Amino acid sequence: METPQITIYGFGYVGKTLWQFLKEHYALQVFDPGVKNLAVKNNREELVDTPYAVICVPTPPQKDGSCDISIVEETVKKSNHEFYLIKSTVAPGTTARLVKETGKKIAFSPEYLGEGKYEIPFWKDLPHPTNMKLHQFHIFGGERETTRKWLEIWQKVSGWGPTYAQKLTVPLPNWQNTWKTPS
Repeated sequence: METPQITIYGFGYVGKTLWQFLKEHYALQVFDPGVKNLAVKNNREELVDTPYAVICVPTPPQKDGSCDISIVEETVKKSNHEFYLIKSTVAPGTTARLVKETGKKIAFSPEYLGEGKYEIPFWKDLPHPTNMKLHQFHIFGGERETTRKWLEIWQKVSGWGPTYAQKLTVPLPNWQNTWKTPS
């Protein structure tokens, strides 16, 4: 068996979609303590060190409407990878705070239409509902070096080149909903 290069934390809908996206190009290992599957490790001691980790863990809503990001925080703090990518839903500023608190190299790429359970059969020009390779774009944010590493991984799979923006200050879901709202 090939030594894993990327660890995926969480094997729900987003984790499975990400696994499908990466599996033909990278050796992967998946960790999810709630999944009983021979291909998924559910004991942290079984994990092999990998340079990259993608976090796709649950962030359930709290009573005040915010996301409970405790599993994201625990995953970052209890693991040791060179580069992290958060796919879980987190509030703006969470990635920068975790970088500051842990000193780890962390980027963010929001779950986007097509990675979740969205039904879009009649919407023209929107991403494929389950195949990330068919998406026209992916969004990444973070420090330049960290983001560049993740772009290299995505480019190997999807083949497209990056377009850069200095900084976005508008929450992306609001931007996307405003810009692509069907009439």
